[in-house]
Amino acid sequence: MPPLSSLRLARSLRLALLALALIAGSQLAVGGADAEQPDVQDVSIWRVFVDDQTDVEALANGAYDLVEGRGENYLLVVGEDGVAAQLRRDGFRVQRDRQLSPIKGVDGRLQTNGAFQAAASTFYGGYRTVDEHYAHLNQVASDHGGLATVYDYGDSWRKTSGAANPNELMVICLTAKQSGDCQLSPNSAKPRALVMAAIHARELQTSEVAYRLIDELTDLYGSDPEVTMIMDTTETWIVPVANPDGREIVESGGNSPYLQRKNANDTLGNCSEPPTASNHHGVDLNRNASAYNYGGTGTSTNPCAQTYRGSGPASEPEQAFLEALFRDLWPDQKGAPGDAVASTATGTMITMHSYGNLVLLPPGAGGTTPNDSELRHLAFRMSHYNGYRTGTGPEILYGVTGATDDFAYYDLGVASFTYELSPSSGSCSGFTPNYSCVDSSIWPTNRDALMYSLKVAGSPYVTPLGPTALSASTSASSVSQNDSITVSATVDDDALGTTGISRPGTQNVVAAEYYLDALPSAGGTPVAMSAADGSFNERSETAQATINASGLSVGQHTVYIRGRDAGGTWGAFTAVTFDVTEGGPTTTTTTTTQPTTTTTTTTTQPTTTTTTTEPSTTTTRRTNKNGKPIGPRPRP
Repeated sequence: MPPLSSLRLARSLRLALLALALIAGSQLAVGGADAEQPDVQDVSIWRVFVDDQTDVEALANGAYDLVEGRGENYLLVVGEDGVAAQLRRDGFRVQRDRQLSPIKGVDGRLQTNGAFQAAASTFYGGYRTVDEHYAHLNQVASDHGGLATVYDYGDSWRKTSGAANPNELMVICLTAKQSGDCQLSPNSAKPRALVMAAIHARELQTSEVAYRLIDELTDLYGSDPEVTMIMDTTETWIVPVANPDGREIVESGGNSPYLQRKNANDTLGNCSEPPTASNHHGVDLNRNASAYNYGGTGTSTNPCAQTYRGSGPASEPEQAFLEALFRDLWPDQKGAPGDAVASTATGTMITMHSYGNLVLLPPGAGGTTPNDSELRHLAFRMSHYNGYRTGTGPEILYGVTGATDDFAYYDLGVASFTYELSPSSGSCSGFTPNYSCVDSSIWPTNRDALMYSLKVAGSPYVTPLGPTALSASTSASSVSQNDSITVSATVDDDALGTTGISRPGTQNVVAAEYYLDALPSAGGTPVAMSAADGSFNERSETAQATINASGLSVGQHTVYIRGRDAGGTWGAFTAVTFDVTEGGPTTTTTTTTQPTTTTTTTTTQPTTTTTTTEPSTTTTRRTNKNGKPIGPRPRP
């Protein structure tokens, strides 16, 4: 543990500290001229060399701020020179990877395209504040009443303790609502997926990805066939800021945001004020979960350390309320830690962190889960889209305990994963990359991986074992009732990420089928498809079928396509639409409707009339032994 007294003495001479929120890639100014910066200690990324897993565990347990990225024989630690000195005293060989310059201020005067003015109420060049994220949830619910319901599911530490600047904890449920949808009850008609962001406050890009996912699902409903299929069949719950108090500490640095990782609980130690890269108040909420392995490797008992686990499992209100929300969304589908989850279990959970370009599956602290094969298949199916390295934390990063994804899997049987957004180096790396990186790379890289996690929420332990259906297309955008149309899709069992540990084996695709206008869950009828090359005998096949439009009504129709591998498992559906017209020749343009990371989607906007019954949001909150509410409450 670094000697805190000498560090505090140096920091006390710098009360104007604003710029120790430092990470790789953040040293580039968002605007032009540098804003004046206060005198601060230098912060660096340090390479800490490890010889074996024992060294990795010793480092993870040493109260250091480990970066979610590593080299072949080293881990990365953020800290001042004093941190490097302590690492050497602990017996590690240390080398400076790169020195971090202070985050530079945004100079709006140099923006000529209006971008800065449009984001003037945000911070660090465009990142949205907690208030703005919450306003966005309420606006989406107002604009899309038939698709969205917002809940206040609890209170932050500041609010429960009566401190200044309190926050509520907010979640939005997205689906094409029918009676009974989006209720806080585990007995749901539709399967549920949850995506959460910013449980570590400084990881700014995660909330922005959540923001874009919300807009994608609501704005494209009815026009994008994949989005429409997901919204018709699945409830997607999104928490854009799981740690709002901590995020507001980050925001308080303005265009030099602080590197606050933990929540705002300042009653547990004499920590640095303002926060520094290696010393600040709070509890690491991603070490505070009441998972079976709480309090083990990768945690600290030092209240000022970045991985401080808290006084006990779910001691912090943010984590306790999150776990209560999870229990309201999913039934208990898991027995003892060593028991496998049944193949009939439902639900997926993605917790987004930064950085390192990783997809991590449970467990966080070594070994494998009883469902390792199924979880690894799903993880590699997702990394097919984002190209991230895939494995458990100990396999490709380092071990942790008390993490949210471990809780969701081991307590409820939900297929749960961690995404580490942003690369380990380059201009878009780090906890606070330039805001432009969100749209230029981070969101488009992860969009389809997240969509896949939503598509398989109904059977996450089975469907990913089957091949992925990609790039559905039609031979024409419309067809007359006296003609036919051809539909096709690529069915690929080898659509798996290419880097990681224990990549699943692949099999030949042996069959494909389509459903017209109704999925199996809605009583649809399967129709066999043929292989474009004449035989299903490869790992990747193009499946096709001709549909006679003579019996179809005028208007838009949806085709759902999936494939089966030699193991007998049907994979996830893809969807494509076409229009039927009265008489006349067909339109000869080809429309590709399956979005991928390299394909631009073109669809015909249908005219839709939707009658939606708004589900009741009346919920009785549970109370603890002192009579205090602990369950979610509906947002008016």
